[in-house]
Amino acid sequence: MSRALGREQELVVRRALGAGRRHLARQFFAEALLLCGVAAALGLALAAWGVEAVVRLAADRLPRAEAVAIDWTVLAFACALAVATAAGLSWLAAGRGSSARVAVRYNQRSGGAPRSPLIERLVVAQIALALLLVVGATLLGRSFVALTNVDPGFRTEGLVFMDVSAPWPESRTELEPLVPFYDGLIERLRALPSVAAVAGVSLHPGAGGGWDGTPVTQNSPEEIRSFADLAAVAADPGRSARGTEYRLASEDYFATAGIPLLRGRAFDRGDGPDAQRVAIVSRSLAERLWPGQDALGKLVQFDMGGDLRPSTVVGIVGDVRDYGPDREPRPTFYAPYRQRPWSLTIFEIVIRTPNAALVVPAAREIVQQMNSAIVPRFSTSEQAYAARLAPRRLNLILLGVFGGTASLLALAGIYGSMAFQVARRTHEIGVRMALGAKPARVVSMVVRRSLLLAGLGVGAGLAIALAASRLVGSLLYGIAPHDPVSYAVGAAGLLLAAVAAGLLPALRAARVDPVTALRSE
Repeated sequence: MSRALGREQELVVRRALGAGRRHLARQFFAEALLLCGVAAALGLALAAWGVEAVVRLAADRLPRAEAVAIDWTVLAFACALAVATAAGLSWLAAGRGSSARVAVRYNQRSGGAPRSPLIERLVVAQIALALLLVVGATLLGRSFVALTNVDPGFRTEGLVFMDVSAPWPESRTELEPLVPFYDGLIERLRALPSVAAVAGVSLHPGAGGGWDGTPVTQNSPEEIRSFADLAAVAADPGRSARGTEYRLASEDYFATAGIPLLRGRAFDRGDGPDAQRVAIVSRSLAERLWPGQDALGKLVQFDMGGDLRPSTVVGIVGDVRDYGPDREPRPTFYAPYRQRPWSLTIFEIVIRTPNAALVVPAAREIVQQMNSAIVPRFSTSEQAYAARLAPRRLNLILLGVFGGTASLLALAGIYGSMAFQVARRTHEIGVRMALGAKPARVVSMVVRRSLLLAGLGVGAGLAIALAASRLVGSLLYGIAPHDPVSYAVGAAGLLLAAVAAGLLPALRAARVDPVTALRSE
């Protein structure tokens, strides 16, 4: 469009000689198609690199990530977009020489050149859309930082998880021999040189998706003797907690995982199959079942296998965000795994070590020596926690790239618009400087125009961003969709960048030689 504006006089002459708008449009289309074609090719090359980067970042969280690639549909869309852009711009450019107003302007000698409202409107639109993306990226960035600062309820550093679940049994009795196997495995792992602590649990902290059920309070050991009694108590919402997570754990589990013991005691070797049934509850479960009371010593019934013997609460631990940092922790019931061997369909070993690379092969060898039917699977706490944050990280990266690209295009638009205006107003600038205008005044004139365009774009962008903020509300955590800091940072950043983009043409204008400028058309 800038090139077409620079050729308005030529267009007027050609129209006067009988050239139609279609003829002019065809010429501009050939030129524009070359520019748009090169831009589309560059865009496709960058897109191919970007797709590979996204697949690498999200391969474990993106379904069929290997199938994500630049295909013929994308190529066809890019080509169609390039042709449509070239055609639209060509038709607009060809119409620049058709108005009587433009023709009259070039029959006159003027000290100044008019501005191009169309180009400036496009620049304003670019800035508005760029601000929309920048604000979205800032909101997601602040939300991501808030998520990384959330306490998961356990110490994530230096934890290795080893899944040693046995093949699915045909009957519950096949699970009971697993207790001595897990006891021996934990003892042998504890003897490894790089192991600081080791324990067992039916599902590692932060995993989510395990067994859940409805524990109920029990006022006396004889209150619940049948499933009918249990159903009657469970129907009372004041004495039950639906959706409670169920975990089996060994002694030292809470210390190994870094889950704080708030009151009472942890499990010990004495909590065996013949001992009194005991349980440890999370803080949220204690508050839900016994609000305003001391949960220690209370009886709780959690039927997860047909055993109606109640458990005595011996400890209260902190809540764990098993379903991710953006989800509220669910109430959790812990029982000694030796007292409920029939529930050992899933079991994992939690190892705290400063050297996972050394421990993993040694642990795998120990499992194979003890039971070759079990194939251990390893993961680290950092990997598991990163997987929970992967979708949000991907959203942040994508929107950040889009926002950064749009900002660069908007700044290029401001620079191009200001450079074009300076070139067209060279004669006017020469007259001003010949009449005594200082270079600083010329710089101020150009920068003020840049700031005006940026201000209009930022104002429009803020309005659009506020209207569209509800679309990203579900992606945010700990940050409101109308967070003023995010909007202020985005607006201030674009305004400052716009001034910087307009400063280079302004400095060039201040160096114009008045004599040369007065000779220019």
